[in-house]
Amino acid sequence: MALVLALLSLLPVFVGFMTTGDFPQMVFKPSRRLVQVVFRSRYLLIGLSLLLYVSAIIVHIVIAPTNLVVLIVVGVLLLVLTFGAFFAVPMVMFPAIQRHPTWISSEQAAAELAPEDLVLVLEVNGDARAYPVKWITRPHIVRDSIGGEPVSMTYCALSNLGRAFRAESAGKEMNLEVTMQLENNLVYYDHTSKQLIQQINGAVLSGNAMGTAPTEYPTRMVPWSACRTLYPAVRVFYNPQRGLVDYLVARMLAALVVPHLNMESERIAFPTIKRFDARLHPKSRVIGVERNGMHKAYSFAYLTGQQVINDVVGDLPIVVVYDSVHDIGDVFERMHQGTALTFHLVSAGSDFLFQDDESQSQWNIKGEAIAGPAQGQRLHAYPHASRVLWMIWYNFFPDTQLDGYGSERAAS
Repeated sequence: MALVLALLSLLPVFVGFMTTGDFPQMVFKPSRRLVQVVFRSRYLLIGLSLLLYVSAIIVHIVIAPTNLVVLIVVGVLLLVLTFGAFFAVPMVMFPAIQRHPTWISSEQAAAELAPEDLVLVLEVNGDARAYPVKWITRPHIVRDSIGGEPVSMTYCALSNLGRAFRAESAGKEMNLEVTMQLENNLVYYDHTSKQLIQQINGAVLSGNAMGTAPTEYPTRMVPWSACRTLYPAVRVFYNPQRGLVDYLVARMLAALVVPHLNMESERIAFPTIKRFDARLHPKSRVIGVERNGMHKAYSFAYLTGQQVINDVVGDLPIVVVYDSVHDIGDVFERMHQGTALTFHLVSAGSDFLFQDDESQSQWNIKGEAIAGPAQGQRLHAYPHASRVLWMIWYNFFPDTQLDGYGSERAAS
């Protein structure tokens, strides 16, 4: 009887491990609905397992002794499954940095970063910060005060997607932790609102819907050399490997993520992507834009040929620009002082410039007017997915219009 109860105690946390654990998803492909239910019921599952195991111990002591070694082994398995299902990712694998991240100067960072290393760039109220991909991959979430505002930068290595937003919602400070990946995209949990949230679309997977969505800040992913050119005084997030755990996690990530991002490899880290589209290579990087439920994407191959694209997403006129010399892509709103501007390329050289037809002002890659009647003014940058993997973007937004293809779809 004690042995039966002990074995039954493994079942609830085993369900949790297979549903929310990252590595089991290489084999088991849980639905979003199942993930929601299991996560919402996680403490119930843990409590049930502990109740059954304690009952087994009581039966062993009071009624019918059984093999003590087996009970101990089951107890160890119980702890391992519980920790692996609900606590390993936020506590060991990707502990979010919520207080006092380390920042270094551009000159200090240049000693450790190669020119081609990709960094996420964020500017809030004139305060520019850079998050090297190789240093933000481990925590996934970094929170700090930037430009006088509380900001959380999130990064999903599997999607190659960075998103930054105000670290408070409905007037309350958000307290985020990494929980899992779902369909190769980061899922995090806000302890304040008790919500499980998908990074790529902000969808609430568990908990009440947000009363007010947090403000998102525009980010861009660029090579380090381009970042230094744009923002010479940028402060750089610093998070090198510091110990054995860092080293082991880094080696695991290298084995998992590097082939996943490599266009020459067919390997996908977690085979849970449900939708593919043949218009682009699955691992192509694209700029993804969303507005009022409408989605568009712009491949870098297309951007290289166009460099300045006037478009409309939802009800918003935008311009997508790409400096091929420095490998910088960005998205700006075309509505400026009540007028929808129309832009064209002026210079594609080392000084990338585009000009609006209405005022004949010239603008640089940062959206700053450097000549003409609008000189000294700035376009409003629009939040977007910078260099996100096409297969991830399309999986979550299958209605996406891909520039250069009109609205045709070629799903497979």
